Amino acid sequence: MNFLIVEDEAATSRALSATLAIQGLGRSDIASTADQARSAVRARAYEVIFLDINLPEPLGETLLKEFLVLRPTQAVVMVTGLNDAEVAVRCLRLGARDYLTKPCSPARLSAAVQRARQPVHNLLPPGNQLPSVDDVTDAVIHAALERTDGNLTHAAQMIGMSRSGLAKRMAKRQPVRSGDGRRPPTN
Repeated sequence: MNFLIVEDEAATSRALSATLAIQGLGRSDIASTADQARSAVRARAYEVIFLDINLPEPLGETLLKEFLVLRPTQAVVMVTGLNDAEVAVRCLRLGARDYLTKPCSPARLSAAVQRARQPVHNLLPPGNQLPSVDDVTDAVIHAALERTDGNLTHAAQMIGMSRSGLAKRMAKRQPVRSGDGRRPPTN
């Protein structure tokens, strides 16, 4: 397996590359600038590109678009230090296969590789329709709640929402339990 890591922070790119190698997933090329990344993608097909969102000019979202124009089925996983639901939704809608926040554990990195390896048509829900923004946002909220062990305050901070805004969204979108008719508790 060959990966491309597009990251301007050398320590982060080395850590991602080492984690991929240690887990036996494959070797990585590293690009620290947009120009290096463009050259690498033109020269070779990668199984997965790990792309930092907050690169110096241009932003990772711009490179994502460029890479997918050049190679429409390219698997790109966005990587960022900020967990922003709006940015995640935008990147997923543009065609990114996944969205990871730094630092990411070896298990999360491995799971992202496994998801990125799936053919594009396997990622779509039945009927091949793209998920709605609400569905993707709900998935981001669910992931934040899992990562914070259900702590609503910490999950809200992680995704850049207020605690009350997150609680309201959850109350509107959360299904009612079948047994006693009450909604699941929030912190």
